[in-house]
Amino acid sequence: MAGLSNQDTESGLLIGLGGGGLVNLWDYLSLPWRVTAIELDPGVVDIATQYFGLDRDKLDVKIGDGLAVAMVDEPTEARSQLLFQAGSFHFIVIDVDAKDTGKGMSCPPAAFVEPAYLRTLSMLLRPNSGVLAINVSARDPNLFKSVCQAVASVFPSVVLSKKS
Repeated sequence: MAGLSNQDTESGLLIGLGGGGLVNLWDYLSLPWRVTAIELDPGVVDIATQYFGLDRDKLDVKIGDGLAVAMVDEPTEARSQLLFQAGSFHFIVIDVDAKDTGKGMSCPPAAFVEPAYLRTLSMLLRPNSGVLAINVSARDPNLFKSVCQAVASVFPSVVLSKKS
């Protein structure tokens, strides 16, 4: 989190801030993590700060589309303001809801589990030790299976925590 200078401090990327519940939990547990959060809607950040106690001093918030995440040396058609160094994160969390509830998957939207996007995220993770966590809520078992297959096509190991 902001102000930490220890090189061994865990660094993370949270794609989808929402009300800031996950960040507030990390803060409550006194986890000394440096976290960058990406949120599409600046109004959501304001609500998280004003009504849910999000401490902006302990978090680097970037307003933008989480799908625009790219590496500094990656060629892009439009220069993204969401550029990061390869291998810079110990963990990445995708916690983005899908606004279209008719798709059979409440989160994340399908674009967040496309192999090309997952490959970009894998390159942003620390080699051989980085962790990607995805909040998946799928009512359709085939959609859940396709998410698992997409993740397995990019990452060497996949662990599922399934709540029925």
